[in-house]
Amino acid sequence: MSGPSSVDSNGPSNVDSSSSCSVDSSRPSSVDLSGPSNVDLSGPSSVDLCGPGSVESNGLSSVYLSGTSSVDSSGPSSVNSSGHSSVDSNGPSNVDSSSSCSVDLSGSSSVDSSGASNVNFNDLSGPSNVDSRGPSNVDSHGPNSVDSSGPSSVDLIRPSSVDLSGPSNVDSSGPSSVNSSGPISVDSNGPSGVDPSGPSNVDLSGPSSVDLNGPSNVDLSGPSSTDSSGPSSGLE
Repeated sequence: MSGPSSVDSNGPSNVDSSSSCSVDSSRPSSVDLSGPSNVDLSGPSSVDLCGPGSVESNGLSSVYLSGTSSVDSSGPSSVNSSGHSSVDSNGPSNVDSSSSCSVDLSGSSSVDSSGASNVNFNDLSGPSNVDSRGPSNVDSHGPNSVDSSGPSSVDLIRPSSVDLSGPSNVDSSGPSSVNSSGPISVDSNGPSGVDPSGPSNVDLSGPSSVDLNGPSNVDLSGPSSTDSSGPSSGLE
């Protein structure tokens, strides 16, 4: 990862690549990939919400992916979560990839934010932060590390980018990998979760913000579309 990428919280955070990866924080945040969840970047980019999808920003925000959710662009990138992957911020949070859990940043997977594609979350004037109120920090400037001494934050004053021109794969049934040469950032102040095996929930009861003072773009060289075959709604 050639650019900065940090995740920080206040309690211990562990990654054990010999068998399972775990992150422990103090607020609940879970990702359950026991059902099919795929990202296929070999053709056009699409998101298919076979079940009802909803976002409710004033309380519990949830997305239901009763079918396979996929994003398809021009490069071969996929996420295959046939194993069980979870993050639990109330206690120990585990990612179990059935064998080794790894992150490979030596390739060319990135998001190109140099164009004019923008994300508007109503208020992008403040800094973008991830605060799980528990512990986790990764500083890519030097060797990978976990620092639980300070708050977790990501500053998107410069554009956040992911370039998917090269292969980027995560397969939780065997070794899990992410290939990226540029900075990758994710931000929110409260707990958030996605469960593609059934109803997937994101809890934004705490404040959540993204600061894109510089242009933030997503460049998908294949056509991009969103297909919501089931009812989808946004509640403010």
